[in-house]
Amino acid sequence: MTDAKSAGGVDNLIADIEGNAVADAAPRLLAIGAGVGALVVLAARWSAHRYGDWKAGREARAETAKAELRAVVDTDADQAATSNDEAGREGEIQ
Repeated sequence: MTDAKSAGGVDNLIADIEGNAVADAAPRLLAIGAGVGALVVLAARWSAHRYGDWKAGREARAETAKAELRAVVDTDADQAATSNDEAGREGEIQ
């Protein structure tokens, strides 16, 4: 009761207690928020790095596949041209 009287009433005592509680909790909450924010930034950077690696690997595999396909198609086209030349000569007099 004397605390309430010295604070100027019960409402003022409650306001003082709430203000002190917030002031005591604020640095701790700020530190927690900063820590969580730092973790989010690190996770985002790590994810972006992994995505870049995945994308680069995917592009390299695509280029390799295209080169292999071109090699197969060119080889088949060369073989088809050679066999067409030989087939055309079958009826010729030698």
